[in-house]
Amino acid sequence: MQPSTVEHVAVIGAGLMGTGIAQVFAMAGYPVSLSDSSPEALQRAIPAIEENLRLLAGVGAIPAADIPSIVQRVKPCAVLREAIGDADLVIESVREDLALKLEVFGQLAAHSPQHALLCTNSSSIMPSQLAPATQRPENVAGLHFFNPAALTPLVEVIPGDATSPQVTETLAGVLRKAGKRPVVLRKQAPGFLANRLQAALVREAVSLVDRGVASPDEIDEVIRYGLSQRWSAAGVFELLDLAGLDTALAASSLILPDLDSSTEAASLQERVARGQLGAKTGRGFLSWTPDRVLEVKKRVAGALMRG
Repeated sequence: MQPSTVEHVAVIGAGLMGTGIAQVFAMAGYPVSLSDSSPEALQRAIPAIEENLRLLAGVGAIPAADIPSIVQRVKPCAVLREAIGDADLVIESVREDLALKLEVFGQLAAHSPQHALLCTNSSSIMPSQLAPATQRPENVAGLHFFNPAALTPLVEVIPGDATSPQVTETLAGVLRKAGKRPVVLRKQAPGFLANRLQAALVREAVSLVDRGVASPDEIDEVIRYGLSQRWSAAGVFELLDLAGLDTALAASSLILPDLDSSTEAASLQERVARGQLGAKTGRGFLSWTPDRVLEVKKRVAGALMRG
């Protein structure tokens, strides 16, 4: 199967990520079927896509005149069988529950065309855990999009143990056609690449706050105006080699023994237990108002647009 033969995309799950993924492919010109077992989720999906597109138009990412045609390419489908009946690429984006995903993948295999590529947007569940439900493991892979899906270029392509190399090549090609930057993993690992790297940074950032070394705002300043500025221009290994591995070794010898090595997110657990979930509840590590949420979303959108 070649990228050019993928003509119809189906997305299963109309939550934040599923809706964003549907928007990505609709913006790239693909007809998209968006399915969810919740009528309320489907009702919210199109207005959410319209709102996201208006935000993009507001920062100059797309012409406002294109919004109606993009929205028309997304067809909400309450019946999963109808959504995937003629799909060439199906992307599952339901909640992170293995039993639920196995059930969904069984339905995908039963009702999608035999040639269809069956993918999961899971950020933690391996494709090989889902492939046995399909009887066609060679067509199963992970496509890990990042929020906001419409603006974040990176998509991780995760082959399962039995995934055909041609399938991973086709998926990477389709993503490039959709304007994304695919990175194909050589093998599966829990959390894949980006989330593992992010988890290590988040663990240390939270630890520094808990130890009283710095405030959340101060650490965010270091990330925004220090690390991210350099990392947006050069990668970790480029910067390591430029600095010199002897210099990196000397610094690591001093710092690594003092880094947090906990295997449980106790600080996050405590905040969640108190109902401090972040922007959605008005308080997490920081205080949030609707204006601040909008300001940060616009800032992120502008930064991703500039690439």
